[in-house]
Amino acid sequence: MEQMRNNTEKNYRELYNDLVRSAPQVDTDALKNILQGEISAVEAYDEAIRKLSDDEKVTEEYDLSIIRQHHINAVNFWKLHLVSNSDAEEKNITSGIWGTVVEIALQTANFIGHTTLLNTLRDGEVMGLDQYQELLKNPSIPPLCKTHVKETIIPNIDMHIQRLNLLIQQ
Repeated sequence: MEQMRNNTEKNYRELYNDLVRSAPQVDTDALKNILQGEISAVEAYDEAIRKLSDDEKVTEEYDLSIIRQHHINAVNFWKLHLVSNSDAEEKNITSGIWGTVVEIALQTANFIGHTTLLNTLRDGEVMGLDQYQELLKNPSIPPLCKTHVKETIIPNIDMHIQRLNLLIQQ
């Protein structure tokens, strides 16, 4: 009886170890990169909304606030998945180099005008869409994340691009 119990425990341990070894490793670098892009998007929309509110562009400000909220939702989603799949601490995650790039682009756009500012935001959305499409090809991204990208994030980005195009044409 003891021998059988030991064999069973050994089999369970081996099975568990096999499952752990065969579980795909999550590409936390890809998650961090996407998260940093989303944080920089929130920062970009914060700056754009400030600029437009100074100039009393109420409709544009409202539209940009909705888009900003979508990016905040994405930040929260990616923080959850990055922190749960790595040793990253939520408080230490920033926009990184993306934030610097976005800040420079927005400062330049601020000197030129609203259309350039909106074009810069749209270009950021297009770049984000490209990054998400690449993320979907990555086999080390959890299926739940891929589903969220396909069902929520990409449709939101498509809507952002359409709305920004309309604002640019006004």
